[in-house]
Amino acid sequence: MNTFFKSLLPFVIIVGLMGCHSGKNKSKQGGAMASNASSHKLNLGKKKAAPKVNLSDKEAGQFAKAALNAQKVQMKARKKMVGIIKNNGLDIKTFQKIAQAKRKGKSAKASGVSNSDMKKYKKASKAMQKAQQGIRKKVKKAVEKTGMKMQRFRQISRAARSDTALQQQIRKKIQQMHKSGSASQQPSAQ
Repeated sequence: MNTFFKSLLPFVIIVGLMGCHSGKNKSKQGGAMASNASSHKLNLGKKKAAPKVNLSDKEAGQFAKAALNAQKVQMKARKKMVGIIKNNGLDIKTFQKIAQAKRKGKSAKASGVSNSDMKKYKKASKAMQKAQQGIRKKVKKAVEKTGMKMQRFRQISRAARSDTALQQQIRKKIQQMHKSGSASQQPSAQ
Protein backbone atom coordinates (compact mmCIF):
# COMPACT_ATOMS: atom_id res chain seq x y z
CA MET A 1 0.00 0.00 0.00
CA ASN A 2 2.78 2.47 0.93
CA THR A 3 4.47 1.84 -2.43
CA PHE A 4 1.24 2.85 -4.12
CA PHE A 5 1.28 6.25 -2.43
CA LYS A 6 4.93 6.81 -3.28
CA SER A 7 4.23 6.00 -6.91
CA LEU A 8 1.09 8.14 -7.07
CA LEU A 9 2.83 11.53 -6.92
CA PRO A 10 4.79 11.09 -10.18
CA PHE A 11 1.55 10.09 -11.93
CA VAL A 12 -0.19 13.14 -10.51
CA ILE A 13 2.64 15.34 -11.70
CA ILE A 14 2.72 13.73 -15.12
CA VAL A 15 -1.02 13.99 -15.57
CA GLY A 16 -1.18 17.53 -14.26
CA LEU A 17 1.56 18.73 -16.51
CA MET A 18 0.54 16.73 -19.53
CA GLY A 19 -1.90 19.47 -20.49
CA CYS A 20 0.74 22.14 -19.93
CA HIS A 21 2.84 20.69 -22.72
CA SER A 22 0.09 20.54 -25.33
CA GLY A 23 1.19 22.35 -28.43
CA LYS A 24 4.86 22.38 -27.41
CA ASN A 25 7.48 20.29 -29.21
CA LYS A 26 5.38 17.26 -29.96
CA SER A 27 8.33 15.00 -30.73
CA LYS A 28 9.43 15.33 -27.13
CA GLN A 29 5.93 14.38 -25.99
CA GLY A 30 6.07 11.06 -27.80
CA GLY A 31 9.32 10.07 -26.13
CA ALA A 32 8.21 11.36 -22.78
CA MET A 33 5.18 9.07 -22.61
CA ALA A 34 7.34 5.98 -22.92
CA SER A 35 10.00 7.11 -20.47
CA ASN A 36 9.84 6.53 -16.75
CA ALA A 37 8.62 8.94 -14.10
CA SER A 38 12.10 9.86 -12.91
CA SER A 39 12.99 11.40 -16.26
CA HIS A 40 9.80 13.48 -16.02
CA LYS A 41 10.96 14.79 -12.66
CA LEU A 42 14.28 15.83 -14.18
CA ASN A 43 12.55 17.75 -16.96
CA LEU A 44 10.21 19.43 -14.51
CA GLY A 45 13.07 20.90 -12.49
CA LYS A 46 13.60 23.52 -15.19
CA LYS A 47 10.21 25.14 -14.59
CA LYS A 48 9.48 28.07 -12.31
CA ALA A 49 8.71 27.37 -8.67
CA ALA A 50 5.03 26.61 -8.15
CA PRO A 51 2.99 29.07 -6.13
CA LYS A 52 1.79 28.02 -2.69
CA VAL A 53 -1.60 26.31 -2.82
CA ASN A 54 -4.04 26.07 0.07
CA LEU A 55 -6.55 23.25 -0.11
CA SER A 56 -9.66 22.85 1.93
CA ASP A 57 -10.35 19.36 3.19
CA LYS A 58 -13.11 19.03 0.60
CA GLU A 59 -10.87 20.17 -2.26
CA ALA A 60 -8.08 17.83 -1.14
CA GLY A 61 -10.56 14.96 -1.36
CA GLN A 62 -11.72 16.14 -4.75
CA PHE A 63 -8.13 16.37 -5.96
CA ALA A 64 -7.36 12.88 -4.62
CA LYS A 65 -10.34 11.45 -6.54
CA ALA A 66 -9.32 13.35 -9.66
CA ALA A 67 -5.73 12.11 -9.34
CA LEU A 68 -6.83 8.49 -8.96
CA ASN A 69 -9.17 8.80 -11.95
CA ALA A 70 -6.41 10.39 -14.01
CA GLN A 71 -3.96 7.72 -12.89
CA LYS A 72 -6.27 5.03 -14.27
CA VAL A 73 -6.31 6.81 -17.62
CA GLN A 74 -2.52 7.17 -17.52
CA MET A 75 -2.00 3.48 -16.80
CA LYS A 76 -4.16 2.54 -19.78
CA ALA A 77 -2.39 5.15 -21.89
CA ARG A 78 1.02 3.76 -20.98
CA LYS A 79 -0.07 0.31 -22.17
CA LYS A 80 -1.39 1.88 -25.37
CA MET A 81 1.91 3.72 -25.95
CA VAL A 82 3.92 0.55 -25.39
CA GLY A 83 1.64 -1.18 -27.90
CA ILE A 84 2.22 1.57 -30.45
CA ILE A 85 5.98 1.25 -30.06
CA LYS A 86 5.90 -2.53 -30.41
CA ASN A 87 3.42 -2.43 -33.31
CA ASN A 88 5.89 -0.21 -35.17
CA GLY A 89 8.66 -2.79 -34.82
CA LEU A 90 10.65 -1.28 -31.95
CA ASP A 91 11.35 -2.49 -28.46
CA ILE A 92 10.96 -0.04 -25.57
CA LYS A 93 14.68 0.18 -24.88
CA THR A 94 15.49 1.19 -28.47
CA PHE A 95 12.64 3.70 -28.54
CA GLN A 96 13.84 5.28 -25.30
CA LYS A 97 17.44 5.36 -26.56
CA ILE A 98 16.36 7.27 -29.67
CA ALA A 99 14.09 9.61 -27.68
CA GLN A 100 16.89 10.39 -25.25
CA ALA A 101 19.33 11.05 -28.09
CA LYS A 102 16.84 13.40 -29.76
CA ARG A 103 16.31 15.30 -26.49
CA LYS A 104 20.07 15.75 -26.26
CA GLY A 105 20.21 16.93 -29.87
CA LYS A 106 22.22 13.93 -31.09
CA SER A 107 21.80 12.48 -34.55
CA ALA A 108 20.69 8.90 -35.09
CA LYS A 109 24.10 8.01 -36.48
CA ALA A 110 25.93 9.45 -33.48
CA SER A 111 23.66 7.45 -31.18
CA GLY A 112 24.28 4.18 -33.00
CA VAL A 113 20.71 3.93 -34.30
CA SER A 114 20.04 2.40 -37.71
CA ASN A 115 18.11 4.29 -40.38
CA SER A 116 15.48 1.56 -40.22
CA ASP A 117 14.98 2.02 -36.46
CA MET A 118 14.88 5.79 -36.93
CA LYS A 119 12.07 5.44 -39.47
CA LYS A 120 10.20 3.15 -37.07
CA TYR A 121 10.74 5.68 -34.27
CA LYS A 122 9.34 8.53 -36.36
CA LYS A 123 6.29 6.47 -37.33
CA ALA A 124 5.70 5.41 -33.70
CA SER A 125 6.18 8.97 -32.45
CA LYS A 126 3.63 10.28 -34.92
CA ALA A 127 1.11 7.64 -33.84
CA MET A 128 1.81 8.44 -30.18
CA GLN A 129 1.25 12.16 -30.73
CA LYS A 130 -2.11 11.40 -32.27
CA ALA A 131 -3.01 9.08 -29.39
CA GLN A 132 -1.96 11.71 -26.85
CA GLN A 133 -4.65 14.08 -28.09
CA GLY A 134 -7.25 11.54 -27.10
CA ILE A 135 -5.47 10.78 -23.84
CA ARG A 136 -5.43 14.45 -22.85
CA LYS A 137 -9.19 14.59 -23.45
CA LYS A 138 -9.71 11.45 -21.35
CA VAL A 139 -7.56 12.82 -18.53
CA LYS A 140 -9.48 16.10 -18.59
CA LYS A 141 -12.77 14.23 -18.54
CA ALA A 142 -11.58 12.02 -15.66
CA VAL A 143 -10.50 15.07 -13.65
CA GLU A 144 -13.54 17.19 -14.41
CA LYS A 145 -15.87 14.29 -13.59
CA THR A 146 -14.97 15.00 -9.94
CA GLY A 147 -16.04 18.64 -10.30
CA MET A 148 -12.47 20.00 -10.41
CA LYS A 149 -11.35 22.15 -13.33
CA MET A 150 -8.24 20.98 -15.18
CA GLN A 151 -6.49 24.32 -14.57
CA ARG A 152 -6.89 23.92 -10.80
CA PHE A 153 -5.77 20.28 -11.01
CA ARG A 154 -2.57 21.36 -12.77
CA GLN A 155 -1.99 24.13 -10.24
CA ILE A 156 -2.27 21.72 -7.32
CA SER A 157 -0.10 19.14 -9.12
CA ARG A 158 2.67 21.69 -9.68
CA ALA A 159 2.54 22.86 -6.08
CA ALA A 160 2.59 19.26 -4.79
CA ARG A 161 6.00 18.70 -6.39
CA SER A 162 7.71 20.80 -3.77
CA ASP A 163 5.20 21.22 -0.95
CA THR A 164 5.54 18.27 1.44
CA ALA A 165 2.61 19.43 3.59
CA LEU A 166 0.41 19.47 0.50
CA GLN A 167 1.67 16.00 -0.46
CA GLN A 168 0.78 14.72 3.01
CA GLN A 169 -2.68 16.27 2.83
CA ILE A 170 -3.32 14.56 -0.50
CA ARG A 171 -1.90 11.22 0.70
CA LYS A 172 -4.13 11.37 3.76
CA LYS A 173 -7.20 11.80 1.55
CA ILE A 174 -6.13 8.93 -0.70
CA GLN A 175 -5.59 6.69 2.31
CA GLN A 176 -9.04 7.60 3.61
CA MET A 177 -10.52 6.78 0.22
CA HIS A 178 -8.79 3.38 0.20
CA LYS A 179 -9.97 2.61 3.73
CA SER A 180 -13.54 3.50 2.85
CA GLY A 181 -13.32 1.64 -0.46
CA SER A 182 -14.29 4.69 -2.49
CA ALA A 183 -10.99 4.71 -4.43
CA SER A 184 -11.83 1.44 -6.14
CA GLN A 185 -15.33 2.66 -6.93
CA GLN A 186 -14.19 5.63 -9.00
CA PRO A 187 -15.54 5.57 -12.53
CA SER A 188 -13.07 4.66 -15.22
CA ALA A 189 -12.57 7.44 -17.77
CA GLN A 190 -12.52 5.92 -21.21
